[in-house]
Amino acid sequence: MNYITLKESMHEAQIYGEKSLVVLPFVCTPHFLACPPHWHTVMEFSRVTKGSMIFKRGDDNIILNEGDVVICCPEQLHVGSAGDEGVSYYTVKFDLNQLLNSSSSSPKYIEALLNFTAIFEPKTNDKEIVELLDKIYELYKSDCNPLSIVGRLYTLLGLLYEKCLLSYKTPSQSDIKFAGVIKYIHGHFLEKITAKNISVMFNYNESYFCRKFKNVTGTTIMNYILISRLDFAQKLLIDTKDEVSVVAEKSGFSDVAYFYRCFKKQYGCTPLDYRKQFKARQNNQK
Repeated sequence: MNYITLKESMHEAQIYGEKSLVVLPFVCTPHFLACPPHWHTVMEFSRVTKGSMIFKRGDDNIILNEGDVVICCPEQLHVGSAGDEGVSYYTVKFDLNQLLNSSSSSPKYIEALLNFTAIFEPKTNDKEIVELLDKIYELYKSDCNPLSIVGRLYTLLGLLYEKCLLSYKTPSQSDIKFAGVIKYIHGHFLEKITAKNISVMFNYNESYFCRKFKNVTGTTIMNYILISRLDFAQKLLIDTKDEVSVVAEKSGFSDVAYFYRCFKKQYGCTPLDYRKQFKARQNNQK
């Protein structure tokens, strides 16, 4: 197992714990980058509680108002900015792999989410879904039995299929093969990888591969790798006391100045300011 795969598996276990999810509240001023461009391997629901947000998920441009919920499946690139009056929202994230079991419904429904074969509406304001997310948020903040939350996550996925499913297709060999591409990138994005060598490795025509990658993820493969590296750098800035030059090197950047430019474009501030702002938020929450 390489370093990044080990780091991710340890990191995920620490985050999700017994409750199998994490819930994060956010309050953002008007036009603030409320959700920087990123992707992840988990399922995410974001529920607007006040104000509005302009959200982009892949090729979908979505206006979210109070009571709306945006649905982000694994591997979907997404970004959001606060509307004219600002926005308050929370996200519920959980690892679908932790919900896999030996029942007959598990492969059909949960693996369909992991294999990109279930397609859903980008947003919903369904009363049952909204109320269930609010209940999950309430339980997450309390000292509840973890099974109370896990059970509701299964109910949430059931409602998702019942109310928001657009289409469902049987996984093809092409889908399975492409899932292997994404998995490979997750494990090797700190290395010198390119569209050309990945397409050769997985026996794709390079032009076809680049088109397919953008259709699936909403961005180019090189931008996907860049975002992966920046996301990793952001975690290092939070979790370590490493100098910025060390963070850049560990995150796959050989040029510190280029790292600074990319980071500022992605997160709206320098790496040092990002670290300071994060620490300030932590202190304010104590």
